[in-house]
Amino acid sequence: ALAATGEAEEAKKALAEIDLLNLTGAVANDRFPNNPAMRVQVAEAMLGMGRLAEASAELDAVLAESPDFAPAHRAKAAYHDRMNQPAQAAEHRRRAGQDAP
Repeated sequence: ALAATGEAEEAKKALAEIDLLNLTGAVANDRFPNNPAMRVQVAEAMLGMGRLAEASAELDAVLAESPDFAPAHRAKAAYHDRMNQPAQAAEHRRRAGQDAP
């Protein structure tokens, strides 16, 4: 409905918030305990909502436990892109085995 009224950005944020609630519920309810892929999805939902510091902290925690986990590096690259930190973004893309966007 929001997208239909020309409020596409608000629609994206609302969907990201719903995703975040669903994902954090799944992680918190031990349906996916300590699952790095789920935690990266939580961080990506946070990025979508503009909760950048929280997303970065979650990704840092995943990378501390799984330093070679490519999806976390890809998400961290997206975070650094949003923060206008191209060198850090490039390093995370390199570690993810991914070329520049």
